[in-house]
Amino acid sequence: MAGTISVQARDPAKLYVEIQNAVDENRLNDAWRFYEQYMEMDGFPRKSVVNKLLAGFVDSCDVEWLEKAYRFVEQAIGESKQNLLERNMLIFVSFGLARTGLPVPASTVLRRMVEMEEYPPVAAWSAVLAYMSQTAQGAYVAAELILEIGYLFQDHRVDPRKKCNAPLIAMKPNTTAFNIALAGCLLFGTTKKAEQLLEMMP
Repeated sequence: MAGTISVQARDPAKLYVEIQNAVDENRLNDAWRFYEQYMEMDGFPRKSVVNKLLAGFVDSCDVEWLEKAYRFVEQAIGESKQNLLERNMLIFVSFGLARTGLPVPASTVLRRMVEMEEYPPVAAWSAVLAYMSQTAQGAYVAAELILEIGYLFQDHRVDPRKKCNAPLIAMKPNTTAFNIALAGCLLFGTTKKAEQLLEMMP
């Protein structure tokens, strides 16, 4: 295998194919090794491969690979390569992180999406909230997140009549989102956050 990798490392096109094949065959260690070699030669691979690699990490449901997916997202954004990250894939990464008990990275990915103006629909990020709210730390982080997002819509900051605001409006927290966060706060005794949520609820 080492010899094969060495030969392919001289040919980015072959290495590019090997990344995809390794993900398809669930050989994530190989996929990551090929990706690192590709990065050394050519920088980030094209969008389709980036998102395929992320999907493979999330599908593994393994904490180690999900943490790698999170660092991957942070690296891409940090190097101004966020255009390589599909909105639905970022939601999937956030959902996967929350599902495996990593609420802080999960919320950070959602915040990055807001910063990038790739607004996640409320139904999607509510599903992330539901997993986050199953632990004390996650419930607190979930409440913080919904308060941050809800603040964007306070005092008529967003005009719903403007067509350009439609994606942002689709992110606006609804009753379901608030109820999920409230349930987490009440379950783990975060009463102050629960009071703040009740004050903001529509």
